[in-house]
Amino acid sequence: MANNDKFLSMLGIAKRAKLISEGHDACVAAVLKGRAKMCLVTGDASERLTREFKTLADSAKPQIPFQSIPYTMDDIYKAPSYRSAVMTVNDGGIAEKLAHLSKIQNGEENL
Repeated sequence: MANNDKFLSMLGIAKRAKLISEGHDACVAAVLKGRAKMCLVTGDASERLTREFKTLADSAKPQIPFQSIPYTMDDIYKAPSYRSAVMTVNDGGIAEKLAHLSKIQNGEENL
């Protein structure tokens, strides 16, 4: 299984465990209520949406990691089965695992 498949698989697991908020309004609420541990935006998200959530993640107390991921909304639809350009991960352990998988995928870290 390729590293990107592991990333998408982990998103699917988190979705089934109800540890992900998807869509603009749900993600804003998760960040403002302090539930979000990571904010993910797809590569095909609009510049406005990306900028909005980067600012929101940076201004959150405590600040949450923000990541633009190299997947499209269609790729995400195939894993967690929800077509969205933005999502938050609402579990610290899952957020850490996704960050680790992303670093491996980008060649920044070894397994």
